[in-house]
Amino acid sequence: MIFFLKKEAFSPPLAADYNSRDINYYFPVIILSLPVLLEKRWEYKHSGYLYAGAGIRFNVSTGYDLDATSYRVQTGNQFYEAAGLDVSTNNDAKPWFSFPLLAGHSWVLKNFNIIGVGLLADVSFTTYVDGRYRIDIPSQPLTEGHYSSTGTYWGLSIRYNFTGTNYRLRKVLEKKNP
Repeated sequence: MIFFLKKEAFSPPLAADYNSRDINYYFPVIILSLPVLLEKRWEYKHSGYLYAGAGIRFNVSTGYDLDATSYRVQTGNQFYEAAGLDVSTNNDAKPWFSFPLLAGHSWVLKNFNIIGVGLLADVSFTTYVDGRYRIDIPSQPLTEGHYSSTGTYWGLSIRYNFTGTNYRLRKVLEKKNP
């Protein structure tokens, strides 16, 4: 959680403004996945084709089951809990499925390798990150909220395929002309 507190918002005031970015806190969530995709190609000339694909992805999270964080500041000789965060990040240790989609255009280069540009997405209906936050500053209303993530995303894809065609052509020519 990233937030900034002015020292004058507290009584007595803090020694300095509080910036949560200054805290060295790292919360890793690693997702292991196994995708299976099918792709259809529509060749419209020898040097290029359109493609579209879809599939299924099996995901498992290695994150913590539950993490609770409290941000405390010192006012005078007392500590005050200014913010807090409770988060669950691994879908209760259960695997889940998501659905990758892709579409784009590819060109066959003179060296027979392939370069492509496209759009991709991974659509998930499972909320694997779920949490609540609260920010409590004196003389300000309490701010509370809920956040979650399914991991669904859209993106741009640039791909380069090494086909090995040049190597195979060279081997054929070497056999013909020893």
